[in-house]
Amino acid sequence: MPLLSIILCTRDPSREQFSRVLKAVAALRLPAGWEREVVIVDNASTVSLVEVEWMRDLFAGLPGLRVITEPRPGLSNARQAGTQATSGDLIVWFDDDNEPAPSYLEAVVVVAQAQPAVLAFGAGRIIVEFTGPVTPWAAKHAPVLHQERIHDVDEFVLADRFVPCTPFGSGLVTRRIVMEHWIRERTAGRYTLGGRTGARLDSGEDSEILFEARRRVGLVGVTPHLILRHLIPPSRTTMRYLTRLTFATSGAVRVARREAFGSDGLEPLPGLLAPIAGGREVLASIRREDLRTGLITGSAWLGALAGTFMAHQVPEPAWFRATTKLLRLR
Repeated sequence: MPLLSIILCTRDPSREQFSRVLKAVAALRLPAGWEREVVIVDNASTVSLVEVEWMRDLFAGLPGLRVITEPRPGLSNARQAGTQATSGDLIVWFDDDNEPAPSYLEAVVVVAQAQPAVLAFGAGRIIVEFTGPVTPWAAKHAPVLHQERIHDVDEFVLADRFVPCTPFGSGLVTRRIVMEHWIRERTAGRYTLGGRTGARLDSGEDSEILFEARRRVGLVGVTPHLILRHLIPPSRTTMRYLTRLTFATSGAVRVARREAFGSDGLEPLPGLLAPIAGGREVLASIRREDLRTGLITGSAWLGALAGTFMAHQVPEPAWFRATTKLLRLR
């Protein structure tokens, strides 16, 4: 029978959140005629997950679950280890804050069988749930920064840049062939982004994987039939966290495009008037909303520039380094 590989990558997970995630995974309905395997990748946790008592109780609720250890921190290392430890042609990726709907696997199989040209796809409906009290501003603005999405139709495209239907890493589904090619290219040195590591919010490994699908002439996209909750604690709604998150993700996409497509994936370097243009963009955002929204806009703009400088392998200008230091974006 065909096999679905479910992989959860985690490091020092929250008990409250991870309990919900594992119970949701245990409740996933298995499509008729399919088998599944579930692997947790312990990505350099402070204490090994198998040694944590409450964790062992949760593991008992998932028959056939395997826990593997990847001692090198970074989501890229965890994704590579999870891929190499499993064998299903379809891989379903959950983070330790992703609570999938019971129908998730059923929808995965329907899409995969109906759309053989789609090599990677994800949730068209992502609901952000705060696990504690947050400020009114965060309740309004933080969800979109944490991947909230309501996409009402199937949409799959051949894209070499981020577009509205580009799938997020939360609940991502990949065909094994994409991951194998990504690992091969990563081992050869083409892909270098390590993914988030503890307090570092650098990312981009998901973009590498999606762009690798594009290099293989495969479609990517989303379907509203894949639904999950993204569980966000209040600590991830502070301005400090959100500006750093926005900065990191904006830059990583540009680096990933350069890695995947070479010089064709380069964005042009900013001109001498770039600070003025960026300042105008920030001021317009402040006028529309408020200062905090302007800081998010500025963080995204600066992150994109950081990625462009890195992709071109040129030094960052002094004004840029000073600005990112002032805003504590690194």
